[in-house]
Amino acid sequence: MRGFNPTLYFPGCPSRYVDGVGNLAPGWRERDSSALSIRFERVDVPGAVISGEPVLLLCEYNLEGAELYSVKWYKNNVEFYRYLPSDAPPGQKYDLVGLYVNLSKSNHNRVYLDRTDLNSEGTYGCEVSTEGPEFRTIIFEKDLNIYVTHTKLHTRKVIAASINTNVLVMKHPSDAMGDLVATAITTGYVE
Repeated sequence: MRGFNPTLYFPGCPSRYVDGVGNLAPGWRERDSSALSIRFERVDVPGAVISGEPVLLLCEYNLEGAELYSVKWYKNNVEFYRYLPSDAPPGQKYDLVGLYVNLSKSNHNRVYLDRTDLNSEGTYGCEVSTEGPEFRTIIFEKDLNIYVTHTKLHTRKVIAASINTNVLVMKHPSDAMGDLVATAITTGYVE
């Protein structure tokens, strides 16, 4: 680990080895205290995504001569994707609300989500394990937040079944997030 600079690989998120001695940084969890022969090279879980946008989750690692057993991805500690080289096919997805995994764009280093929604928000973890007899495992976790863009409200009148109703129509991005919107909806008979 000599010369390893965490800020080069994980901007804003320290690497597994903070001081080169093995002290764990926030966001890192080690399942096996002897897991010194594997390490992450680059992990990317975006911190914020606009709802509806696709997401690429990256998990690049160095097994330092060991054989890969599995790469697993979790959302809030629930497995949603696994890659086992010994399986056919090696990549498998598990249905989880808010996760739209594209298997053809996913592999042992990446998981591609075709789109996101508010249910996609959570803590994502990439777990890498080596083959036996040691079965060494490391995991990286990071929160992914989903945002909905604020939209400008317009009204239009609709007359149907003798009722005059103001209908709210969501259009065009506008003001800052958190702005309050007040509206009144009235109904009545049309003469």
